Amino acid sequence: MSTPNHLSLEPIAIVGVGARLPGAPRADQFWKNLAAGVESIERIPEEMIASRRDPQGRLPPTFVPRGTFIPDTELFDCGLFGVSVRDAKLMDPQQRLFIEQCWVAAEDAGYPIERLGQRVGVYGGAAPSRHVLDVLENFGQDSTTMFEALAIGSTNAMAMRTSHLFDLRGESIYLHTACSTSLVAIDLACRALRLGRIDAALAGAVALWIPQQVGYEHMDGMIQSSDGHVRAFDARADGTVWGFGVAVVALKRLDHALRDGDPIRAVIRAVGVNNDGATKQSFAAPSAAGQAEVIALAYREAGLDPRSVSFLEAHGTGTSVGDPIEVAGLNQVFGGLHPPRSLPLGSVKPNIGHLDPAAGVASLLKVTLSLQNELIPATLHFETPNPKIEFERGPFFVNQAPLPWPRQASAPRRAAINSFGVGGTNAHLVVEEAPLPAPRPADPMPYHLVTLSGRSSGVVQRMATELADHLHEHPETALADVALTRNLGRRHFDVRRAVVAGSTSELARLLAQPLEPKMTTGGRVAFLFPGQGAQRLGMLSELLSLDPELARDLEDALALVERYTQKNPRRWLNPATDERAALELELAETRYTQPMLFAVEYSLARAWSRWGVNPVASLGHSVGEYVAACLAGVLRPTEAIKLLALRGALIQGLPRGAMLAIHGSGDLAGELAAGLAVDVAAVNGPEQTVLSGSLEAIDALQARAEARGAPVTRLKTSHAFHSRMLDPILKAFEAEVQKVNLKAPQQPYISNLSGDWIRPEEATSPQYWADHLRQPVRFAAGLNTLASASDVWLEVGPGEALTRLAAGAARAAGKVVAASLPPRAPHEHAGFLGAVGQLYEAGVSVDLEKLSHRSPGRRVSLPAYPFEGQWCAFYAPDEVRTLGPAAPTEAKKARPDGPRLEPRPEVPGQPYVAPQGPEETKIAEVMGRLLGIEPYGASDDLLEFGGHSLVVVHVIGELGRAFGVPITAREVLELRTPEQLGQRVKEKLSGKDPGEES
Repeated sequence: MSTPNHLSLEPIAIVGVGARLPGAPRADQFWKNLAAGVESIERIPEEMIASRRDPQGRLPPTFVPRGTFIPDTELFDCGLFGVSVRDAKLMDPQQRLFIEQCWVAAEDAGYPIERLGQRVGVYGGAAPSRHVLDVLENFGQDSTTMFEALAIGSTNAMAMRTSHLFDLRGESIYLHTACSTSLVAIDLACRALRLGRIDAALAGAVALWIPQQVGYEHMDGMIQSSDGHVRAFDARADGTVWGFGVAVVALKRLDHALRDGDPIRAVIRAVGVNNDGATKQSFAAPSAAGQAEVIALAYREAGLDPRSVSFLEAHGTGTSVGDPIEVAGLNQVFGGLHPPRSLPLGSVKPNIGHLDPAAGVASLLKVTLSLQNELIPATLHFETPNPKIEFERGPFFVNQAPLPWPRQASAPRRAAINSFGVGGTNAHLVVEEAPLPAPRPADPMPYHLVTLSGRSSGVVQRMATELADHLHEHPETALADVALTRNLGRRHFDVRRAVVAGSTSELARLLAQPLEPKMTTGGRVAFLFPGQGAQRLGMLSELLSLDPELARDLEDALALVERYTQKNPRRWLNPATDERAALELELAETRYTQPMLFAVEYSLARAWSRWGVNPVASLGHSVGEYVAACLAGVLRPTEAIKLLALRGALIQGLPRGAMLAIHGSGDLAGELAAGLAVDVAAVNGPEQTVLSGSLEAIDALQARAEARGAPVTRLKTSHAFHSRMLDPILKAFEAEVQKVNLKAPQQPYISNLSGDWIRPEEATSPQYWADHLRQPVRFAAGLNTLASASDVWLEVGPGEALTRLAAGAARAAGKVVAASLPPRAPHEHAGFLGAVGQLYEAGVSVDLEKLSHRSPGRRVSLPAYPFEGQWCAFYAPDEVRTLGPAAPTEAKKARPDGPRLEPRPEVPGQPYVAPQGPEETKIAEVMGRLLGIEPYGASDDLLEFGGHSLVVVHVIGELGRAFGVPITAREVLELRTPEQLGQRVKEKLSGKDPGEES
């Protein structure tokens, strides 16, 4: 015996599964059915039975009205997968099912499919089908359609089509070895992984015949059962029942899966594949010798002992010939290695029928779930052993009841799977339980952000409901795992919702409530930096322990504050209870407030940048402009804090003053202030003006306002900022600014003085910064300027003063406004994550991976994307499909020259626009028909709706004939809407061809 190659010993992890099987739209339901002993082979509908009756109402004497059913195989999420309705109809439904479950398997592994690995291989096969004939019957039999039917529509293309749709760069292989197809596909995937040719793999198979549930006629000597039940290994066994379904597994090398923290469901230790050759009576007959050889081969190549296997999932078709031969082959290998009747022997086919090429992967899924749940399901319909099977000569017994299968400390549990194909290609696979996960560290995060996104509001709402149901069913799921899997393990679309929760139960409760998914508005963020009045004791203290980099940045800034104020600012962040009152008064002193606010806001802005949020512009309110200027490179943090400490000290030395916000028009503020020694300090909005002056003047102003019933707010300030009371310190402050080397801004921000973009000559002028201290803050004008350059306004600082001020302008301009540290949040972390969620919903590219880097979360199995199916069958939804899939009648065709057209899919942010004029109308009709939809809009993009090179060929030909002018491929690809291409056609018809101009 040759020494096994070390590559052949490398275990392969099953990290994800996707399945739609009889009675089970998902893998978790499949397990529930298995554990409960559910048979998913069912009686076919009465209308289908009626279609088999002769004119006298009689059924064929051996007709068996039973079968399996996979619902909604006519539906496909064309928009999600970037496929036109026409192409979806060209595709064999098996191809569509395989594509869907590849997506599901990747998401089950905790990855969007395009990020499963750098090189992902795709391996799969399908059952024979007459779909190509249906395509030619409906689309015509010209050479172009023939090419499309074979290149796009047949199952031969399904692996390559999957790779193309998801940009998967590993090898793509379609194969067919009859009933052993899926295990042979998995073997190819394992070999490629062990050789390092790919990083991850998607492997499986699909079986579907349209129409489904037609029943069958039992014939002696054939493979199908006489009563519509599969009785594997039983004395009454006389055949199988064909089943329909699809299953795909996502695979990675075990060491890579452990490294990446993937959810490992089970481990493939060995796969053997061979062919019987001529060692049997006929091509279609099985061979005990060939089967025994492949079983021994698997253990020999992997260096495993067959005695380590504690369960065997057989091919077990329930045929009178196949079952005895299979057990005879098993006995040749396992005989004498186990005590008599000690090794359970099972088959999944009595539950779901024989899935032909998908039979092996269905068995693998059963074994994987059995290992995870520590239970071997019962084999249905087994009562009396088949007398032709030599159970007494081997170690096997068929378990008639579920068997506990607990983990053992001494050795890992292993199971083996047989899958044998007509024609003699045999496969034997050995599966091992997954290693126990490493101990989980404590979660330092008190809250987590969980994101949901889809292509429509309905999808996101359904996603929330399914996730809530899953968490109710699995309350042990760690919140950190849910957050990491949802945030990093899913593709992000334009319709979004974000939820902040402190526990799994709270998340489930919030998800179960009605959600309002948001359509992204754009990703351009502007920072708003608040001024004096926003400060509070303990600001940022709760967030610091969760972000060491933020803590380091703030400590650097606080050291500067301490240097220039001679006060320890850390006492304001972590105040002792008995000192809070005194410290609050101290922090309110302008000489401390202003440098302290800068330290907090500048550190928080740097943190947002690390989290992927970089502003396109900034707007500060009063001292907040210093943070904007510092981020723009006008001055360094050291210089800014020094200037602000001096600025605050100068103001502190002035007589005390006051400030009053007038809630009303600017005219009202002017009327109330008439004759009083007050100045406009800030214009915060069309309905809010802040006036500033001496205590006596502001008292008088407030009395006037209250006498008139005008709403006002007395601000909590110690001095009359931005008023004449600051005039005595302006020259001294300007002299200090002259000592700073001011530089031209490298990023745009808005001036408080003008409400417009800062100019280099302003930012570098000491006079500007003196005027900035004295003149009013034109915040409302700044917001108007900001509106044209940004989509989201983020307040970067403590509180939400600017968020409230900007709310009206944001609504009017269609902007999103959020506060980094809203005071009403139960914890700073919750408030901060709430802001992250608002940004995410708006379409900002927040680095969710960076946000998760300190979380102990792991990828886990969660509900996959809920596909939003569009009808993609040749027949109408209300048409009863009977045996012999006839072409639709003319009455049921939408057009006489092709299959029926489906409604135009709704595209978020892209409403239907009716074409104008004969050129646009004709182009829209042609493009829509070639894409399989109607109506087709004037601004609908051919490529965005699933068009490709073959569709372009059709467009060129039809439009050339319709208009009598040449249309080139380049024109169609550049002018992809009826509106654009229609204008070019008009120019050609008028004799002015822009292509000839130079």
